[in-house]
Amino acid sequence: MSDKHKLLQDNPKYCTRLFGIKFELFETILGKVQQKENEYLLKNPLSNRGLEGEFSLPNQLLLTFKYLRQYPTFLSLGFSYGISESYANKIFHKIRPILADVVGLKNANKLKYKDIKNIIVDSDRRCGYCSTHWTTTKKSRIISGGVPLQWFKKKHIVKTQIIINQEDDSILNCQTELEGRKSDLTILKETPIKISPKIKVKGDLGYQGIDKIHPNSKVPHKKPKNGELTKKQKKGNKRFRKKRVKIEHVNRKCKCFRIVKETYRNRLNHIAQIWLIVCGLVNLNLWKVICFLGKRSTHY
Repeated sequence: MSDKHKLLQDNPKYCTRLFGIKFELFETILGKVQQKENEYLLKNPLSNRGLEGEFSLPNQLLLTFKYLRQYPTFLSLGFSYGISESYANKIFHKIRPILADVVGLKNANKLKYKDIKNIIVDSDRRCGYCSTHWTTTKKSRIISGGVPLQWFKKKHIVKTQIIINQEDDSILNCQTELEGRKSDLTILKETPIKISPKIKVKGDLGYQGIDKIHPNSKVPHKKPKNGELTKKQKKGNKRFRKKRVKIEHVNRKCKCFRIVKETYRNRLNHIAQIWLIVCGLVNLNLWKVICFLGKRSTHY
């Protein structure tokens, strides 16, 4: 079993490309995760029995970041680290809640910060799979060629709504909705967040009617049925797109972590926590904060 952490120390320039964060930031996160681990062992002394494992905590954290960044199968992930598939799965689900506590985005219930004047909101659709029991109906026999199916993979559409600060592109709020049939505006209505009336909200055409719940808002002009936009409306939409495009760049930074870009294969009740971790890492990369727990922004 090769020590990946030692190899990374010798080649820190590859850390961003392999794991999505800079090496200095990884070392800081590692220190905070180690502190959380020590606190847990002090509260649960029975968990500290037995021999210490050969797979060190730095390598466990690297395994977790590799899974978030590249999203391989646990079989491939375990093979690259010289461990079994089940052990790789166990390590990821052990580090994931700790990482969410350390770097995960802390969703605020209110947006009333003095330094926030303009926010942009957008929703992203992603597919996820969930195992569901299949009853032996006529439809199942037709699909399976006459052989009754016991299990099948049912596709779910997952929507994630992101709110960013227009001034510094930082992510302020992230909400995940498993009911993909809901419209973007409905998700915003059901989001447990209160936006100050002084803050101006920008959204795409999926948020038509947002002015009824937040008067200080703006969406682009929609082309009328069997009609055309005026030149003034087209110029206004062009200026609006130049401002709103920032959230598309933030979405691209999130999707550098392929776990939120590709079809989600894990349990759906974990996807909200995964998104919060990814948004927190994007913010940390954006602000270039090393000692982030003591100096991070007030709305992180």
